[in-house]
Amino acid sequence: MYSFASKFALVTGAGSGLGLSYVRELLLKGVGGVTLVDFNESLGGSVSAALNKEFGGRVIFVRADVANLEQFEGAFQTSISHWKHLDIVINNAGVLDEEKWLKTIAVNCEGTTQGAHLGFKYMSKIKGGRGGIIVNASSIVGVNHYYSAPVYSATKSFIIALSRAMGTSIYYEHTGVKVMAICPGITSTPIYNDILNNVPLSIVPAVKERIAVDVKSFSLQSVDSVAKAMVKIIQEGSNGSVWIAEGGEPPYKVELPTIEDLKKSPTT
Repeated sequence: MYSFASKFALVTGAGSGLGLSYVRELLLKGVGGVTLVDFNESLGGSVSAALNKEFGGRVIFVRADVANLEQFEGAFQTSISHWKHLDIVINNAGVLDEEKWLKTIAVNCEGTTQGAHLGFKYMSKIKGGRGGIIVNASSIVGVNHYYSAPVYSATKSFIIALSRAMGTSIYYEHTGVKVMAICPGITSTPIYNDILNNVPLSIVPAVKERIAVDVKSFSLQSVDSVAKAMVKIIQEGSNGSVWIAEGGEPPYKVELPTIEDLKKSPTT
């Protein structure tokens, strides 16, 4: 079983929502320290201060925009300078804004890609690291798209493909770094709470009215349940694996079909 003792983590988008819950759960599991990365300086500062009061100085905060490579790499450098090691990277930062789709693509796709590359750069055994684990935050809509969030769904599908490709054995054999993806289901987060204001109104104005009806039937899970799923994935997940965490239940591994699998499927 994977031991969190003497391990050090970096979590992005960690000022609130799922990111903050990941940080708390890692601390509860006994990690040596966590670097909390967030774009919001006042929020990140206050949250990290509260966590340090609770967990005895095992958190540092670094303000960074994950879509800005210089800022993001600076967060990694600060983390390693402070903790001396880096073992876990959770690329959680994400945006849902269908009207500002370039921002959504920049944060979700560019930010996650940069976080993965930096994770390899600073954890790879051939570059002086100890190896490690990268978990990229996708979403259940990356597996099953959702009509009110086409760009967001596409970015989350991108993250699954990125994680599976970087989770190929040759990467791990060369670096000692595993890559996995977590796909949370509908969760009570700031993104979900603002979902009605981030739909593609310029394309289909009626979409807001329809999603307003849909959300009444949604069953929300807590961020804490997803954080526990994250821990299980870190402990038990295989390289390149994709996991869904929905309904407050334990996460389950998704076996996505290959082209070869599809060719073997009976035609109708």
